Amino acid sequence: MLYPGSYVDVAASFVFPRLTYVDSDSRAAKFFDDTEGVDEIVSAEQTSPVNREVEFVAGDYRGRLGLDDESFDLLISLYAGFVSEHCTRYLRIGGHLLVNPSHGDAAMASIDLDATPETVWEVLIDLGKYHEWNPFIVESSGAVAPGNRLVNRMQPPGGKAATFKPRVTAVEPARNFEWLGRLGVPGIFDGRHRFELRPIPSGGTRVVHTERFRGLLVRPLRKSLDTQTLEGFGAMNAALKTRAETFDRGGS
Repeated sequence: MLYPGSYVDVAASFVFPRLTYVDSDSRAAKFFDDTEGVDEIVSAEQTSPVNREVEFVAGDYRGRLGLDDESFDLLISLYAGFVSEHCTRYLRIGGHLLVNPSHGDAAMASIDLDATPETVWEVLIDLGKYHEWNPFIVESSGAVAPGNRLVNRMQPPGGKAATFKPRVTAVEPARNFEWLGRLGVPGIFDGRHRFELRPIPSGGTRVVHTERFRGLLVRPLRKSLDTQTLEGFGAMNAALKTRAETFDRGGS
């Protein structure tokens, strides 16, 4: 279990037997250096596992931590920044993200597809055909290249359709596709939409679909973002699965 941005919160050890905590704050490092004190806090809880291990890594989770990729079954994101954006590399295939529902990391969904990353990529970047299969981004146009503007028509489940003109911020064929959209000036309502494609042992692809929201309007809109956005992601992921798997089998 990996808990980036933990500070001195050891509550996860009340439940899970093996925890690796990560934080860059020197006060956290000092706290975890007192191993007897940490053990005393954890053992005071009746629910705590008898055989437990606590490890602390002093560092910024946004950089490399010296940990092996795909070496943890659970990634915890509670109070720090966008942990999933930087740390999902450490999750094993089939691992889970435990997230505070009010956290920006809640706007994340993933799905495994029986299609190669190359096939999934071709479906994702064929913006002109989104109207044929995509129930969430019902129309899209523009060139898939960093710096270019897209025109996206979004239809969240149970919400009103809206058109956004985000700028493409990352393109790595068969791996990553990302854009940044804004409502008005920066800092009012910013959304960073990202697709990550990861090959899985079966020969298929894991699609990790995220949206990171920042700005003054995020808190007032939090409830609708957490519900409608995730529902939209789920609907789009399911439709993407059908589309890509059909193409991978030679369909059209």
